[in-house]
Amino acid sequence: MKLIWYGTASLMLEEEGVGLAFDPFMGIRPGELKKPPEILPYEKELRCMRNIFITHGHFDHIYHLPRLYAKNRRQEGESSHEERPIIYCTETPKKTLLRRGMPEMQFREIQPGTEVAIGPFTVRCLQGRHCRFDFPLILRTVCSRRFFRHPGHLLRLLYLNMTYPENKEILFYEVICAGKRVQIMGSMNLDQNVSYPTGADLLILPLQGRSDADTYALNLVRRLQPKKILLDHYDNTFEPLTGEVDVSGFVRNVWEEFHIPCRPLRKGETVYEGTEAEKTLGRQA
Repeated sequence: MKLIWYGTASLMLEEEGVGLAFDPFMGIRPGELKKPPEILPYEKELRCMRNIFITHGHFDHIYHLPRLYAKNRRQEGESSHEERPIIYCTETPKKTLLRRGMPEMQFREIQPGTEVAIGPFTVRCLQGRHCRFDFPLILRTVCSRRFFRHPGHLLRLLYLNMTYPENKEILFYEVICAGKRVQIMGSMNLDQNVSYPTGADLLILPLQGRSDADTYALNLVRRLQPKKILLDHYDNTFEPLTGEVDVSGFVRNVWEEFHIPCRPLRKGETVYEGTEAEKTLGRQA
């Protein structure tokens, strides 16, 4: 099973020629909301996906979907009769994307408890929870010099944050393929009332949203007990509301407390779960 990270929480899993995309979003740099770039990073690769799963409705998870997957937009190399992309998501992100002009026929509503079979993949949906930003992180962000460097861009990002709600509809995915279980989180938190499957072969963990992430996320690892961890969503993709997270402390803490191999993903990197992933993670640990 092949895995590629495209930044933020944007992932692709592929097996036997079947691909699944999760939360396709390639970042928004200053000026790009007023004048979008002609081509986004990894746009060509993501447009090829026909099955798209969304963890929740915040803009940094769904903003680029109309550009990538609108049914009335002809995709490069696509014939008129070719199957069009299907968006799997809960009600709230669906409503947001419908307001942005995406046709309802492209959506398949899912919720905790839903199980979707696509080719060699089985995707199980569980209730997740969004990370609760702590005051030290908010204060550090607001007091940063870069916070007011692009005031127009900042106001547009704040507007997007208000108009792309998640409404507590957070999905935690467990993908089963080729005898492996991969767990995908869209935000750094878990629901206290859910009994999550433990011992997954690989956990994709977003490390963003807390000033104490190095220790806070250890509780999530303690609950899930994965065999390996790859980190995403630690990058600076919509400055000034985000910044690059130093993940070294968390990687060290995970190894010292649990002896679980852990490292950050690299943008555009291809990982083959079950072969090179195990060797590479072992070397990093």
